[in-house]
Amino acid sequence: MDKEVPKQVNVYDLMTKYPNVSTFVNQFSNLNFNGDDKFEEVADEVWRFVDGNTLFKNIKVDDFAKSSVFSIFDRWILLWEQGRLKLSDFDSQINGESFPEVVKHRLEMHYGSKYKVHIRNLIFMIIPRIL
Repeated sequence: MDKEVPKQVNVYDLMTKYPNVSTFVNQFSNLNFNGDDKFEEVADEVWRFVDGNTLFKNIKVDDFAKSSVFSIFDRWILLWEQGRLKLSDFDSQINGESFPEVVKHRLEMHYGSKYKVHIRNLIFMIIPRIL
């Protein structure tokens, strides 16, 4: 996200160490320990610690669409996609990606397997409407 770190969590700003942090997060997110998703457990703990509901309450879908750190981002994107379906709005984009591209992209991210059923349901709802 291209956003400033809010003052209340500024002490945890690691942007000066971005390459190391990015590598660690990417590697850690690909590991599962005995079938457990420790990455999700840590992410959930961080979410609670920084009060993510308050911290991200005014954030736009474009701002977190490329992030796969918190599973709630996937839920919010699913809700956004559901809203687009209800309005038959298939021209909306997130960060320059079309509706089907966003769906495909989210499947390939960390929580894609967790939300696979929901995402695939969206795909089956989209295809007949755009053909």
